[in-house]
Parts: sequence; structure tokens; C-alpha cells
Amino acid sequence: MKIVARIRQLLSAKEGSVALVVEGVPLPNSLPPEPTPRRMVERPVSPRPIPRALIAPTKGALRLEGEGIERPIADPSEDIIRRELERLRSSGPSHVALIAPDGSYLQVAGNAKRMIVEAHVLSPERTTHDVLGRPGSSGPAATIVSTAGTIEVRVSEVWTASEAVNLFKAFVETGSVAADLSRRDITAAIGDS
Repeated sequence: MKIVARIRQLLSAKEGSVALVVEGVPLPNSLPPEPTPRRMVERPVSPRPIPRALIAPTKGALRLEGEGIERPIADPSEDIIRRELERLRSSGPSHVALIAPDGSYLQVAGNAKRMIVEAHVLSPERTTHDVLGRPGSSGPAATIVSTAGTIEVRVSEVWTASEAVNLFKAFVETGSVAADLSRRDITAAIGDS
């Protein structure tokens, strides 16, 4: 009975501002404020950490960048280049570039079994962008699929990841592309000058 009386008193107090007294104890005119719910802050899940030695803090270092690489990798070893090229997929990470301090670069697009290799070379005379191929006959047309779209190339311009590692390794060691490779200049087609 006391509980019902107390509820009625609280309800009537809410409607009016009459001070309530139950059994000689004054009751507040209003209910105490409800505590504010605490917000839960979710901590972002951090991606796999990259060893500090691989992050490119130094000016002038070669760096490896690409789809799926969170931060540029400074002066990548042959093993790191191999790992990044072998993880390329047509529907997943599908391009990687090795960039020299002067802005020249070697890049691949496609997947680990079928990729295109391009060289972007800066020189005082001219900037060129070439599709690299094996020496000799270019062969019929071939298609490479990447997240950037479908790329039409010649059969001699299709590389595997293990073959491309050798091209990247030579670029790291010499800063240039092997002279015996065929080069198809696409500078005008991509709008570079």
C-alpha cells in the first residue's frame, strides 16, 4: 500500500510542483536526472605493423608503393619486392611501383601470373613512358586484367612475378632498365610530355 501511495505522489508531483511528504520525510518535487549513458569508443583495428626500417623517412631512397601497401617501403630488398609482386591479384591488389629519387619508376599491373611492366624515365631531354617486353618478335595481342581495368598488350610484354622481380632488381642496382629489352613508347597515349 505504501508503494502505491508513493507512486501516486510521485506522479502528482510531476504534474504539479507540490512538495510531497511521506511518513514525515519531505520528497523532492522531481525525480533525479537519469545518468547519461557512457559512450563506448571503439578503438580502430590497426593493420599489420610495418617495421620502422621499411618506412621511407629518408630523402633520396628508392621506395616501393602500390595497392595494398599502406606506407611506402624504403629501399626494398629483393625478398620484399618478390613478396609484393607475388601477392598481386586481378581482383585484389594489382599494381606496384618502384620509384627512384628523381621520379623515374618501374611499375607493374595485373596478377602474379600475368602482368605488364612499364618504365617511366625522366631525363633532361625528355620524359618517356614505355611498356617493356622481351627482345624479338612482339607476337599477337594479349589481355591483362587489373583493378584499373583491362590492359591490351603484346604476348612478349606479358611477365610473371618472378620475371618482373629480376627487372626490379636491375632497376634497384643500376637505376635504369636493361638495354636489351624491347620498349613500346606510350608517352603520348597516356598524356605525359
